[in-house]
Amino acid sequence: MPNAKDAPRGAERFALIGLPGSGKTTLFLTMPRPALALLFEPKALDVLRGHDIEYEEFIPRIVDTHLKTVAGGTKPTTNEAANTYERFNAYLQKFVRDGAYKNYRSIMLDSGTTFQWLVTQGILADRGRDLPMPAKGN
Repeated sequence: MPNAKDAPRGAERFALIGLPGSGKTTLFLTMPRPALALLFEPKALDVLRGHDIEYEEFIPRIVDTHLKTVAGGTKPTTNEAANTYERFNAYLQKFVRDGAYKNYRSIMLDSGTTFQWLVTQGILADRGRDLPMPAKGN
C-alpha cells in the first residue's frame, strides 16, 4: 500500500490571508528556501530581518493604510502610488521574462492590502482617476 510520505512533491501554491498581526509574515519564515519577499509594507522587514530571505521593497515614500499612517502622515499622491506600481510591474515583467522565479522555492507579497491599493492606483492613474485608501473596517 502506498504511503503519503513517499509521494513525490509537486509545486505548492497557496495564499495566506488573515488579520494584521495574525502571523502571516512570521509563518513565511518556515517556508522552504531559497525565499523571496516582495514587500509593500514597511513593517514586514521588521519580522524578516536577520533571516536568510532575499527581498525587494515597493513602498511609496509615504504610505497610508487603514491600519496606520507611517513616514509622514499623509496619503501618497496618485503619482507616487502609480510610480511605485509601475516600478513593481517592470520588476515583475523582467522577473518572469528572465525566469528568475525559478530561483526561489517560496515567494511572498506583503502586505496584500497595500499591494492591492497600489495596483488599483496604477490602473486608475493610467485612466486619469484616483481612489482614496479604504476606510478602517472596509
